[in-house]
Amino acid sequence: MGAYREYFAFGAGLTLDKRIERGPIAASIDWRRRRYHDSMARPTNSLRNGDEIALRLGVEREITPWLAVSAGFGYTRFLAPEAYNAHAKWSVSAGLLLTHDLFRLVPGRAAALSLSAALLFSGYGEANANIDPDVVRHDREWRPSATLDVPVIDDISLVGQFGANLRASTLPNYRYSNVYTMIGVALRF
Repeated sequence: MGAYREYFAFGAGLTLDKRIERGPIAASIDWRRRRYHDSMARPTNSLRNGDEIALRLGVEREITPWLAVSAGFGYTRFLAPEAYNAHAKWSVSAGLLLTHDLFRLVPGRAAALSLSAALLFSGYGEANANIDPDVVRHDREWRPSATLDVPVIDDISLVGQFGANLRASTLPNYRYSNVYTMIGVALRF
C-alpha cells in the first residue's frame, strides 16, 4: 500500500496473574480503538471504525517437570457504528508444553516444544447489504500451531514455528486457509 496508512489502533490492557499450587492462572482485560482512514481506493474504510474490548482467562498446570498443560477462554466485543461490522467473538484454547534434553546443546537448558490450538466463533450484528443482504456473517476459525525452541548458547535459541489459520464463514468471501512457518533467533536478556 506504499505510504498509505489504512488504519491505526491504540489501547490499554491489564493482566492479573496468580500463582496457584502447580501453575499460574491469569485474567486480562484489554481495550483497543481502531480508526480506519478513507482513501481513493477505499472511500468507505472509516465505516470499520470501532472499539474492541476483550476479556481472557487462562490457566496452566505443570503435570510433571517436563510437561505442562494450559487452557484458555476468551470473549471479545467489537463495538462499531455500523451493526454489520459490530461483532462478538468467543474463543477456547488448549496447549501442551514439553521440555526435553533431547536437543540439549547448552548444559542446564532444555529444548521446548509447544503445541496449541484455538477455536474461535464470531457472530456479527446484521447482514451487510453491500455484500449479501440476506446473510448475517458468522465465522468459525481453527488455529493449530507448533513452536520449537532449541537453545544454542546461553542466551540465544533457534525458534521454529508452524501453524495455520483456517476460517469457515457464512459469507464465501471471508473463508480462507492460511498456513505459515517461521524460523528465527530468540535472545534472552
